[in-house]
Amino acid sequence: MRVSAEVGTWLTRRSSRADDWWAAELVAAKRGTRVSVVIPARDEEETVGAIVGTIRRELVECFPLVDEILVVDSHSTDATAISATSPRTT
Repeated sequence: MRVSAEVGTWLTRRSSRADDWWAAELVAAKRGTRVSVVIPARDEEETVGAIVGTIRRELVECFPLVDEILVVDSHSTDATAISATSPRTT
């Protein structure tokens, strides 16, 4: 089976790295679109607060890219839910 040239270059054409994008360009491109970040979590008490805090600081407050952060707690046996609602600002 032969793969077309377009299919063969699909990944390259649609891949990028974080430093390929400037935050101001992304804010301008957003143009009223709502962006939600969904974080699945189970027993992530140690890390989820820092992750939510970083997203809030960098992508909500510094650059208004994210409108909503949703942590979906999947029956954690630790304090994941509490950590997610009281994010660390490290």
